[in-house]
Amino acid sequence: MVARMSFFTIARTIRAPLMAFFAMGIFWGAWHALVPDVKIAVGADDGALGLALLCVALGAVPAMVLGGRLVDRIEPGLLPATVLAFGVAAVLPGLAGSPVELGAALFVLGLASGMMDVVMNARIGAIEAATGVRAMHMAHALFAVVYLVVALGTGAARDAALDPPVILTSVGAAIVALGLVTARLGREDRIARPDLDDVTPDADGLVRRRIDGPVLLLGIIAFAAFLSENGWQSWSALFLERTFEVDPWLGSMGPAVVGTALAVGRFGGQALAMKVSDAALIAGAAIVAIAGGTAMALAPSPIVVFASLFVAAAGASVIAPSALSLAGRTAEPRRRGAAVATVGVIAYTGFFVGPAMLGFVADAAGLRTALGMIAVVLAFVIPCLLVHHAWSDAYLKRPVSTQRKDGLS
Repeated sequence: MVARMSFFTIARTIRAPLMAFFAMGIFWGAWHALVPDVKIAVGADDGALGLALLCVALGAVPAMVLGGRLVDRIEPGLLPATVLAFGVAAVLPGLAGSPVELGAALFVLGLASGMMDVVMNARIGAIEAATGVRAMHMAHALFAVVYLVVALGTGAARDAALDPPVILTSVGAAIVALGLVTARLGREDRIARPDLDDVTPDADGLVRRRIDGPVLLLGIIAFAAFLSENGWQSWSALFLERTFEVDPWLGSMGPAVVGTALAVGRFGGQALAMKVSDAALIAGAAIVAIAGGTAMALAPSPIVVFASLFVAAAGASVIAPSALSLAGRTAEPRRRGAAVATVGVIAYTGFFVGPAMLGFVADAAGLRTALGMIAVVLAFVIPCLLVHHAWSDAYLKRPVSTQRKDGLS
């Protein structure tokens, strides 16, 4: 019956954490479109801007670690609090008047973003474990949709001569409103599912003894996926313009294709998540992404680049949500936040270091080689998945139903 649930019904099941995914999509969709204007406003050169942007990661990583610990201790009420904090932090970059101030604002933003990221993913993992509903892919797909819509809207706002402070203040107000909605929905969800976080076995009746080894492997799998996604988003336009000498407007379609493919792929992953195993879904997605990424690196024309880029990004889009879902569902309830935080920190390391790593390779061996390296990185997903499966067996007790039959504790 769960497999036949409509997308709307699944969305209602995760409606409180879904507000946080909407908040994340609203800010980052606006921010990435505003970066050129913010760069001018604070008077930063490329190097100063790069250092300021790095401050997001410097704030996000420790916040994700802390968030993993907090969510395991004081989860009720933590989700709306993180959304509200993110809404306030979203305004700060628009108020910066220098590169230093921008770096400080983005550090605070990274703190709020990292904390919210762990809490919202952990909450969906808890819902999946308690209900058997697979919803992680839908949440990440809707994030991608909101991101695209807001990015386009922000572009229109820039054309209308609205400046970053006005746009980011509006963004912050929208996120604060979502935080208030999240608080109300969170209360209703706790009434509807009072035992949500008290469930020890997951949907398959399995209980973890430990999570460290298998979770680290899931983090590496998600690392490869996020490195790939952000690598294609960051370098596809330059690849098109430099290799095929296309006009800038056509080159800019590369990141747009990636964004569209992420949404489409994750909706597809949502449809498949209830029909196939996690391992089969991740392995299949990785094979598709590897094939698409290889074809892109060898593409003889822009048309082939766009087609292979869509296939590659659609495949890769499924991997990280699957890894986060698996980590959240199979962890002990008291360690769910730590499990999701571990996967998240490793994954977002790939997200942040990917573009820089590809830049070094491109400088030394060319863009085709750099983009081909993405397929090589994705190839590690398959052996990591196999080791994860074997390693997990060593950390799992026998199925609860079997234990009861045998009289084992």
